Amino acid sequence: MKVIPNTSHWEGWVQRALPLIRGCHLAVAQAKEEEPFLQEICRLLVEVGGYPLAWVGIAEQNKSKKMNRVAHAGLAGGLLDLLPRTWSEEGSGCDPAGTAIRTGQPAFCPDIQSEPACAAYKEAAQPLGLTSCLALPLTHQGHTFGALTLYASEIGAFSSDEQEFLRTLTAFFCQGLTTLHLKSELSRLEERLALKIKMVDASPYSIFIFDLEGKVICVNKAACQSRGFTREELLGRSWQDLEAPEHRESWEARLQRLVSQGEVVFESAHISKDQTAFPVETHARIVDRKGQKSILSIVLDITERRQLEEALRETEEKYRNIFNNVQVGVFRWRLSDGRLLECNERLAQMFGYAAKEDLLAEFVARDYFVDPDTRERMLESIKNGQLQNFETRFFRRDGAILWLLCSARVYADRDYMEGVATDITELRHAKDTLEQSQAQHRTLVEQLLGRTLLFAVEQQQLTKEIQREKDLSEKILRHCEDGIAGFDQDYHITLWNPPMEQITGLPRARALGKNLFMALPLLQEIHEKSPILGAGGHQGFLDRNRPVKLSPQGPEGFFAGQAAPLLNEAGEISGGVLIIHDLSPLKQAENALKEQQGFLEGVMASTAQEGLAILDRNLSFIKVNPTLEKWFAHDKPLLGKTCYAVIHGALDSCENCPALKTLISGEPGHEVVPKWGMREDENGQVELFSYPLKDPNTGETIGVVMRILDITAKLQAQEALKESRERLKLVVNNIPVVVGRLYQDGTVDFLEDKLEGLTGYSSQEFGAGGRPWSTVILEEDQEPARKAFLHALGTDRTYVRQYRIRSKDGRIIWLQEGGQITCDSQGRALYTDIVLMDVTERKQAEEMRPQFEAQLRQAQRMDAIGSLAGGIAHDFNNILGVMLGYTEMALLSLKEDDTLKRRLQQVLKAGKRGKELVAQILSFSRPTPQARRPVKVSAIVKEALNMLRGTLPATIELNMKLEEDQDTILADPTQMHQVIMNLCANAAHAMRDKGGRLAISVKPVDLDAKAAAQFHGLSPGPHLCLSVKDSGHGMDRDTMEKIFDPFFTTKKMEEGTGMGLAVVHGIIKAHGGAITVQSKVGKGSEFQIYLPRVEATELPGGTEAPAVENGQERLLFVDDEEWLVDMWKEILESLGYRMTATTRPLEALAIFKKNPQDFDLVIADQTMPQMTGLELAREMLALRPELPVILVTGFSQVVTPEKAKAAGVREFIMKPLSISELTNAISQALGKEPRG
Repeated sequence: MKVIPNTSHWEGWVQRALPLIRGCHLAVAQAKEEEPFLQEICRLLVEVGGYPLAWVGIAEQNKSKKMNRVAHAGLAGGLLDLLPRTWSEEGSGCDPAGTAIRTGQPAFCPDIQSEPACAAYKEAAQPLGLTSCLALPLTHQGHTFGALTLYASEIGAFSSDEQEFLRTLTAFFCQGLTTLHLKSELSRLEERLALKIKMVDASPYSIFIFDLEGKVICVNKAACQSRGFTREELLGRSWQDLEAPEHRESWEARLQRLVSQGEVVFESAHISKDQTAFPVETHARIVDRKGQKSILSIVLDITERRQLEEALRETEEKYRNIFNNVQVGVFRWRLSDGRLLECNERLAQMFGYAAKEDLLAEFVARDYFVDPDTRERMLESIKNGQLQNFETRFFRRDGAILWLLCSARVYADRDYMEGVATDITELRHAKDTLEQSQAQHRTLVEQLLGRTLLFAVEQQQLTKEIQREKDLSEKILRHCEDGIAGFDQDYHITLWNPPMEQITGLPRARALGKNLFMALPLLQEIHEKSPILGAGGHQGFLDRNRPVKLSPQGPEGFFAGQAAPLLNEAGEISGGVLIIHDLSPLKQAENALKEQQGFLEGVMASTAQEGLAILDRNLSFIKVNPTLEKWFAHDKPLLGKTCYAVIHGALDSCENCPALKTLISGEPGHEVVPKWGMREDENGQVELFSYPLKDPNTGETIGVVMRILDITAKLQAQEALKESRERLKLVVNNIPVVVGRLYQDGTVDFLEDKLEGLTGYSSQEFGAGGRPWSTVILEEDQEPARKAFLHALGTDRTYVRQYRIRSKDGRIIWLQEGGQITCDSQGRALYTDIVLMDVTERKQAEEMRPQFEAQLRQAQRMDAIGSLAGGIAHDFNNILGVMLGYTEMALLSLKEDDTLKRRLQQVLKAGKRGKELVAQILSFSRPTPQARRPVKVSAIVKEALNMLRGTLPATIELNMKLEEDQDTILADPTQMHQVIMNLCANAAHAMRDKGGRLAISVKPVDLDAKAAAQFHGLSPGPHLCLSVKDSGHGMDRDTMEKIFDPFFTTKKMEEGTGMGLAVVHGIIKAHGGAITVQSKVGKGSEFQIYLPRVEATELPGGTEAPAVENGQERLLFVDDEEWLVDMWKEILESLGYRMTATTRPLEALAIFKKNPQDFDLVIADQTMPQMTGLELAREMLALRPELPVILVTGFSQVVTPEKAKAAGVREFIMKPLSISELTNAISQALGKEPRG
């Protein structure tokens, strides 16, 4: 649609053009700030120019391309909220304002309602009568920074002449904006120039300027104060004069490196006026001032940093000393794979290794745990990230059992646990403790100790009062800034404080006793004119404005002086006091102000380790150093931006902003904030210091000097020190020892207050000024302890000694003390780091050792007999297997009425009895869990006695005492029945001749650690005690040591086999219990059985044995016994299976490898030469993973059903086998339903 300009609008606009021009000129002339100026332009365009609406938007020159509305006038309504807030090419940024900013050219929209770019606000514009608009770009030097948008109420308004006029007018007030910016910048420069003068002395660091020959030509106040020199004393000195003697030789090399590189950083030591050396870090660079080169040097005092490093080193050394010498094992263990990451030598010794490196190379926790579930129990015992007093068993290198008591802290995020382990193998068996002494003795010791402590406290308080008065007087003189001299009535000097030494150059030692006028000749002239003590004293006797030297060797300076007499009790003059005030610093300050202008520029450019900036009243940067620009390079330029926007990315000042607080209060501020630009896994912080800049005339705060210091490295060092101390505290807190430092006077500084829990004495009793530690050692043990110390002092300075002490409550305690002696350069002992461990229980355990060794020998003997019985059972199983197999095969081939069938059934019955005998042998030799369920022992006892009652003679009296409420155990009922029957039968046999009394009791008991330690293999907890007691002939000691041996019996050959008690022992051991016997010849015997007690629950019963199965599958049968191979090949072929059989496992593997798909199932014996059945199964399953495999064994301590199933074996069955057992195992392995 063609737009026709509105004539009436044009005529009206021409009449308003001249007043609009005059108004814009006036606004430019009166403008002081940007936003009010733009608001005035918008008002003129609306009120004078006649436009219904005018607004100005300023563009942000970044990725967001936001447009901020800074001024508007005229009709608004709800239109302002809909106006564009971006000048990007997408969305609302396509309207005229955004287009003008992007193109730098005017953008005209003749009809808002038909323009798609104005769709966002056309509905709001219609009721306001706004129909067309013109957007004019705001530019400066070719750069567009915003747009002025005007609206008209006629379609097609804004003719070409009007647009050209408005474009020219816009360019005019853009020039006005530029002028306004220049005025503001000029004002800022004037403020900066005034602030530079005060910047130099705001720096806390020592700053020097040297010429190229190394002479000091300029120095700041901090450098003078830190070294005790005046500015005049430092000016002209060489660089070498500032350095400590040991660093002066390096000066030439450093100067050459500085000249070649332009900038160097190095560490050395400076000396102060009193010749005290302190460590420094120097940052030096070459600066060029008006063609004249000089050296700017900023010197940082690093004493605090060195002290922190030394504290960290000492803590690490102390930790390492304790780590290597403590008598407990220290470890760091990785949680994920059980690897040992670090340990001390003591832990390696516990495990039987000569060096800890061997243990670290070999140790994997799961290979050393005796109990497979130890790792799970250990993780379950962790509470709040700590493991406390966890007892567990390990295998030593030689296979022996090692009991350890472990305490540790878990660092789950770092995947490791670290802590300590104590060898408690012997302590586990400790039984008795010593009796306590009489309370009377304890009271006497406490009273004596109380009197001693009271006297010591009173004496210490008196000494402190005297010392306090003396210290106060010395501090007053030492810290007074004025020089003070005291003299007697003959003018001999009696007092001479440090400031007096500085201003006169005369040391105190030389001044004391000397005549005052000889020490200070200048006073002689003054005294001759007017006595300094005349008429009550003399004030102002020195000219403040004339430089003088108080003594020939002293510095020249400006001084003020006064003198006053000292009177005795009679009111007579007994001497006087002379006070000299040094005015030199005030005079020097006047001269120093002249040097600051150029000096400030060098400081701002050379502080490489910290950021420096000057802020105005709006917290905007008006001066920054290169370091700050480097830190915030992404926000360049920084000038004009606020500190909170640059540092924190905030739109407003921070709540605790130190700069804002300084601006308001006029006082310095300080804040620690997180460091910017850090990753999420990093942790850094910076310190913000703010110092006020004040108008010298009014005292008003006109700005802030901000100093930004990166303290990340310092915090990391402190955190490392804290972590080291926490680790040391963890070691000390978690080990059952007391750690301390023993000094030559016998006092001890204990690291943690654990001494009172061990001995009853508090650690303060043996601290500085307290009693010697040797006073609690028994007199007869003191000499051996002293000899052990002297021997260590003459050798490697380490020792371990044992002695007895008497605790505060009178008990005698055995202590083991490990010590590391520290000596001076002359070899004399300074102190000893000691570790005390209570070994009382260990000493008592040594007395019990013979009894426990006897129990251990008995257990080892039973294990050896069990292994022998297992081997016999294995061979016997193969023999029975052939007998039972051929018998079953013969029975299957006979008719029901054949007389031979009855005879063969008797043979089969006898073979099954032999099978039961083998099972009994295996229950003794292989104590593994059987099929168990919760059973009530009282019910089994009643059932067994009902069976026995009819066979017992009338001369034997039965007596039962059963507590049936808590008599449930987890067991095989048949085996428990067998145990009771065997014990009762043996008891009845012992009383068969003379009769007697058979008593059986069942009662619950709770065993603590001490009680459980009396029985081999028992753990603390709820148990059930089953007792079988008779009044028969009894047994002697030799008989009792052999009664659990297989085949041992005192019965005649026809009365027993000797397997009864051996089987009982095997069953009880397999159930996690223990059995004991007590007997005397002629008095009878009592057997006591302890079994773990559980809560009663119900388990489902068993199922009937399945019937014989037929099949047609292809089977591979492998067994090293040829007769078993022949028998099972014949039997299985008769049942329809296609058989391949061999006695050599390698041959079987070769047959299978030739074509693995030729076989549906493999049956293999476990114990074979060349290759076990499990190894053969793994080889075949590697070739064919889905292959069904049945593993058969007569006896194996290596392979369990669980281990076989984990390797991929389908079925695991025990020899000897019946036909039905094997065929149903075949069906189950093949996945067929077995027939019942």
